[in-house]
Amino acid sequence: MCCLIIASGDETKLLAPQRAEIVVLFADLRGFTAFADTNEAGVVTGALNAFHSYAGPLIERHQGTLERFLGDGLVVLFNALDKSPDPEARAVRLALDIQSGFRPNMEKFQDTDHQLGLGIGISKGVASLGQIGFEGRLDYAAIGTVSNVASRLCDLALDTEVLVSKNVAQEIQDRFSFVEKEPRLLKGLRLPVHYYQLKPDHSS
Repeated sequence: MCCLIIASGDETKLLAPQRAEIVVLFADLRGFTAFADTNEAGVVTGALNAFHSYAGPLIERHQGTLERFLGDGLVVLFNALDKSPDPEARAVRLALDIQSGFRPNMEKFQDTDHQLGLGIGISKGVASLGQIGFEGRLDYAAIGTVSNVASRLCDLALDTEVLVSKNVAQEIQDRFSFVEKEPRLLKGLRLPVHYYQLKPDHSS
């Protein structure tokens, strides 16, 4: 986020509260609780740092805005601070790159008892954007149903899966292949969510 602020030359305007349609990506490690309970602190933090270290440059490459780290996960925004076009495709390509790099970058932390995996959820919708917190600790955040949907889809995703909301899939179905899933009523949401699973081996 800092690079975008510097490039804009107007931090106040860039971070001002606004409503905007954005794409949100949630990524979360699978099996991490058991892994953390049975390993030394250095191994646990080493695994997290390895995950963040390879995912971070990919976020920048695909012009995403890292909203925050979630311990064993992360949240990335598209079309928030950075208004580059085609946010749906950029989010999906980031998801594919993060998933493809997961095994080689996390290999040394895998063992026969605890296998770490990764699930990803992506959603699109209108959110309230701006800084929240208190003096000395302000974070840029997206608040709205779109973030909740992405989070719930991430929770639903199995290891290696990327699940996307219907409006994301429809926008880029000419470039990526999806499998429609049975609508689900997800926690905290009033209506069933229509969503799709990305087929990484048939994406373009």
